[in-house]
Order: sequence, then structure tokens, then C-alpha cells
Amino acid sequence: MNHRFVQCRYGPDDPDHYGLAEALRSEPPHGDAFYRHLLSTAVRITPGLFPKIHSSISGVNIAIGLDCEIQSFVIADPNMQAYCHSHQSHDETTFTMIFSSGLVEKLSHEELRFVIGHETGHFLCEHWRYPSEDIFNSPGEKLAALQLQRSAEISADRIGLVAADSIETACSAMIKVAAGLGTPHLTPDISSMLSQFRELSGQQGHSDSIWATHPIIPLRIRALIRFEAFALRLRFGSDVAKDAIKAADAAIARDFGKSSGFALEKLDDEYLAKARMWSLVAIFAADGILSKWEQQMLSEILGIASSEKIMNFLRDVTGDVCDLTLEKAASACRDAQNAPITKRQSILTELTTIIQEAQGEKTHGAKVLETVQEFLGL
Repeated sequence: MNHRFVQCRYGPDDPDHYGLAEALRSEPPHGDAFYRHLLSTAVRITPGLFPKIHSSISGVNIAIGLDCEIQSFVIADPNMQAYCHSHQSHDETTFTMIFSSGLVEKLSHEELRFVIGHETGHFLCEHWRYPSEDIFNSPGEKLAALQLQRSAEISADRIGLVAADSIETACSAMIKVAAGLGTPHLTPDISSMLSQFRELSGQQGHSDSIWATHPIIPLRIRALIRFEAFALRLRFGSDVAKDAIKAADAAIARDFGKSSGFALEKLDDEYLAKARMWSLVAIFAADGILSKWEQQMLSEILGIASSEKIMNFLRDVTGDVCDLTLEKAASACRDAQNAPITKRQSILTELTTIIQEAQGEKTHGAKVLETVQEFLGL
């Protein structure tokens, strides 16, 4: 969507970054029937029923500069939740916000502005197009889809911060949602949450966080603080420097790594190592045999122990060695396809160099290399 605040989206909030562009939705997941369902089961926010909440929504609308009215509803739910549902209405993509009664009860109207801005940010960035991890079979694709979803939350938080009155208000809203409590039980304290993140990082993070759809709250607060100066510029109509945003994004990416103990990076390296190994074997086995030069190269590149395992495996093969190794390479590359593109390109560059060095050797690896390039999504 062409909206000036989209310039502040988090850099990794990009399906191409994870090789997921082909999995994007072309149409919103809901239609007019969804809106009719809300009209029958929820309470629409109007100036007469919810004057203060309606005022907060109108204030966010003006602050962000939307050219449409934000339709919103309250549902009976004690949990603190908010949703942005994009849907098709009269051949136009629009969105509706749903707030739980628990959220409305525990947040101040100033804090609600952050939530309203956050949910609006999801629509502006067209996050409704992003695929769910449930549609994928391979662990690599599932993890990539979840990474994309977590990145989307950082972008939405940024637009929420632009809509909020201050960084304190935005962080207060997130802390209350994380705790499920409001005043007088909780006094939001940003420094305590930052300390919680440092303690988690010092204990090598929590690897299960790579399977979550949302980043942990302490990380989101750190990310908002890194973005605060940019939010002020956007709020007053100024643009932001792309290089400065990239620096902030890089710091946030490091925080993601710290929060999980760099679990994703370790998995990526495992997938890439397997893709590299089986692609190399498939290239050398393309002509049905491995020459002495190729066996020596395997030993030098993969190490003696790994190359011996590969040779023992190939000796036990009863079918077509070329087909089997290519199948192994395809499977390994699919798992690695969602690793950072620079790392995948590095494998391709290395394999290209090996092919060039193999001139004069008995190999048909050049054609296999083209196939491997497709396997890696390059």
C-alpha cells in the first residue's frame, strides 16, 4: 500500500527476504459475511456508545492520515486482545478492528491509541497477504513464515508508536498486555523490562521463541526505543534517513538472535551445510561415477570423516547414483531455501568455482549446478 508510514517498516518485514513471495495471498481472507457476523455478535464502536474510545480512534486516524474511517467493534472476552481483519467489501480491500472487553477495561485511552495504530499498521503494510505457517510442510518454510510474522509485528509496533502520545505510553500498553493486568496492580516500568531482556540474553535466550508468531515483549520494547527518534520525525511530517533505519534494523535483528540463543542462525547453518554437501556430491556424481580427483576434492572440502561416509553411502546404492544424489540435494536445498539469501548465494559461488576447477575432469556438473541454483531459490 502506498502510504508514507510504510517507509518505516522493519527491513526483514519482506516476504522476499525469506523466499515466501510466491506464497502470498492475493485476496483478503474475509468477505462481507465476516462483517455481518460482527454486526450480529459484537458491539460496534460509535460516538454514542463509546465516546472516549471513538475519540481515540479518530485521533489515530488523523495522526496517521488515513483516507477512510476505521470500523471497529468490541467483543466480550476477558483476555487482552486486539485484531485487524482485512476483508473484501464492494470490490475494495478494507479492514475492521476488534478489541476484547478485557483490553478496553485495562488500558487507558492513551494506551489504546498505540494498539489502534499497531492494528492499522498491519493493514497499511498489507500483512493480511502473509501466509500462515500451517500451510507449509517443511520445517524451514514453517520457521520462515513465523519469522516473517514476527517481523511484521515490529513494523506494526512502529506505526503504533507514531500514533501514540509517547514511548512511555506505547511501552505501557505492551507491558499491560504481556502481564494481563492494569492499574492499580501494575506500574509499567520500561527499565525493568529491559533488564529482563538482558537477563534472558545472558542465559543464552529461549530457543522455543523461534516457533512463536510474536516477538517477546522485552525485545519489542527495545525495538521501539531504537525507533523512537524516527517516530517523532514521522509524526511531524518529516521523512527518515534510510541508512539510519537500516542501522536500527540490524540492531533489532541481533536482538532477535540473542532472545533465542541464535537458534535460527544455528538451524540455518545446519540446513546450509547439508545443502552444500549434497549439492557438491550431486555435481560430482552427475556422470554416474566419482573420479579420483572428485573423491580427493570431497575429502578436502567436507573433511575426511564426512567424505568417507558419503563414499560408503554411494557404494551401497543399487539404483541410479545420479538421480539419488540429485534427490538428496533437492531435499536439503528445500530446507535451506529460507536461509538468508547471501548465505545461499555463497554456496552457489563456491560450487561454481569448483565446476570451473573441474575442467578436464569427467563431470557433467554444470547442468546439475543450474538445477541446484533452482533448488536454492536463486
